[in-house]
Amino acid sequence: MAQVTLTHITKLFPGAATPAVDGISLVIPKGSFTTLLGPSGCGKSSTLRIVAGLSKPDNGMILIDGRNITHLSAAKRNIGMVFQSLALFPHMTVAENVAFGLKMRGLAEAERRPKVSRALELVELGHLAERYPHQLSGGQQQRVALARALVVEPSILILDEPFSALDRKLRESMQIELYRITRSLGITAMFVTHDQEEALTLSDRIVVMNQGRIEQDGTPREIYGAPKTRFVAEFMGLSNFLPAQSRGSALVFEGVTAEKTMDAGVPQECFVALRPEGLSLSVAKPDGPALNGRLAEAIYQGATSSYTVELPTGRRITARTPDCGLQPGQDVWVSWSPDALHAFAA
Repeated sequence: MAQVTLTHITKLFPGAATPAVDGISLVIPKGSFTTLLGPSGCGKSSTLRIVAGLSKPDNGMILIDGRNITHLSAAKRNIGMVFQSLALFPHMTVAENVAFGLKMRGLAEAERRPKVSRALELVELGHLAERYPHQLSGGQQQRVALARALVVEPSILILDEPFSALDRKLRESMQIELYRITRSLGITAMFVTHDQEEALTLSDRIVVMNQGRIEQDGTPREIYGAPKTRFVAEFMGLSNFLPAQSRGSALVFEGVTAEKTMDAGVPQECFVALRPEGLSLSVAKPDGPALNGRLAEAIYQGATSSYTVELPTGRRITARTPDCGLQPGQDVWVSWSPDALHAFAA
């Protein structure tokens, strides 16, 4: 395992008006699973390719355990890589695909064989060593690609949206496998995804990127529960933004006053955001601050239901709660848990 340090990394592609990566600095701790998360075009994959040595930065420096590798070729960085496009060799068996990196490093067959065997056992594919890629399922092919990346005993494992082509059930299964393997090995991993749930499931740390810059860097709990910017809040699924005024230790919105410890930098004119999962609905007015409105939509979704409430101002908010049997047209009250309320600059 190794620590990765990025310092003022910038990448501008020819013909682009703005940098794909805009002066980011970041430390990936040893043994951590760190996810770069953000929408398409935010710079996360460009950053990963720079760390991997597949793309050169225009400015900045990359250190691995204090060693400057900025100008080293990808082959000399000892990094294992798994991409969405697996690039397995169709004419090679599973074992031969996994052994390929070792062969390129000059290891003799006698040395390669036990390493390949251990890597395949790690991903639970030892019994399929002699099969060819076309004889495997999509999930099994992903495991072969992961074994091929791990067999060279990399100091860092890099994964660029490796599960995005899989169906939901298989993707969730592979997430569990990746979590198990990386934690058992204690390897430093950098993962790229645009899937918020995937990032929350896998990561020790999440780095949210937007327009080539880092919006927020923190634990999954911090990113989801305490977003620092409106972009992070919206990207992580925090909706129900309402115009508000900050008045000391209180927020005033839709005629309601709610106590809230304010973050520094929130101006008097601001927005509040109410997390849908933190809202509760009732037909009787609850104790404490609450919004009154008419239930406009009720959509059953299995474990939870999605309720849309229209407020007297015409604005709408959505609550996701266990099904409570309410029907459109009913007059309802909306209350919230303290951690469901956030404030942001307008």
